[in-house]
Amino acid sequence: YLGLGSIGLTNKENKKSLEYFEKALTYCGPKDFILKSAAIGNISGIYYQDATKFDRFIGEDQRIDTPRLKKSISYSLQAYEIAKNNNLEAKIKSTVSNLTMEYTDLGKFDSASFYLSILEKLNTENPSPQYNLVIADRSARLYKAKGNFEKAIAGYKSAIAIAEELGDLSWVSEGYLAVAESYDANKEYKMQLIIINFT
Repeated sequence: YLGLGSIGLTNKENKKSLEYFEKALTYCGPKDFILKSAAIGNISGIYYQDATKFDRFIGEDQRIDTPRLKKSISYSLQAYEIAKNNNLEAKIKSTVSNLTMEYTDLGKFDSASFYLSILEKLNTENPSPQYNLVIADRSARLYKAKGNFEKAIAGYKSAIAIAEELGDLSWVSEGYLAVAESYDANKEYKMQLIIINFT
């Protein structure tokens, strides 16, 4: 069922994938914590995608599906507990990263900051260049959501620099777009156009 769910995600069939991942959970025994964590993580991801499915640059018309986002958080918290209780280091990092983003989108900034601090601590103990990028991105997202656009832009630029070092050109592009969006939100339209033309 996990395999079928993954195929569904590849084909962008979220509804079918959700059914398969939920069925996978029913077959997980007490010792199948890795499979259970994978299924729960995918369910959370589907709810998050559905909750934040909107076009970019639509300003005030942008809406988040709060009930679905709360479901995403609920599953992420379950995944986090499983990962933490079974010392699944990679899963702990990825889940904490997701919780930071989810709580930011929900507007629960204290919770977002709490999980971001956990991610920073974990990455200090076991450094990863990829997670340096993730931390810079999550921090920038949080600043932007709080309305601190100067720090958000600085954070995104830091993430872009890390992505360039890693050769992650896809993220470089996403990073410049995030900078442009931050300038737009801060009513700095001239700088927004400069960034968009540059990319």
